[in-house]
Amino acid sequence: MSLLRPEDAVFEAMLAGWTRQQRGGRRLQSKTIGDRLRVVERFPEFANAYP
Repeated sequence: MSLLRPEDAVFEAMLAGWTRQQRGGRRLQSKTIGDRLRVVERFPEFANAYP
């Protein structure tokens, strides 16, 4: 199976893992995690590239 946009899939998987780490390992509140996640999700639009 070939992914149509593999970089999108990798980026989403990285964010999902990072979110789990913040929630479970660091026990951060949902608002804090959501705020940080939105900043990282906006970065590719701003830079026109993936981090």
